[in-house]
Amino acid sequence: MSAARRSPRRPTLASVARQAQKAGIDVERFEVEAEKIVIITRCGDSVSVEPTNPWDEVLNEDGDHAPKQKRSA
Repeated sequence: MSAARRSPRRPTLASVARQAQKAGIDVERFEVEAEKIVIITRCGDSVSVEPTNPWDEVLNEDGDHAPKQKRSA
């Protein structure tokens, strides 16, 4: 039997805060919602942080594989 695969972990508020500070974003507050963490900046912009899956870029909306690309040698 194969082990069940783990789903990707959601980012924690602490990790998002560290990444925002490292990126130099001037944060006014964080808003934690069910599926995302929203960063409100002091200049009025907001950035939404949603968990992403790297396979989302590989598969299109229909679930089919994206066209194959030639590998460079």
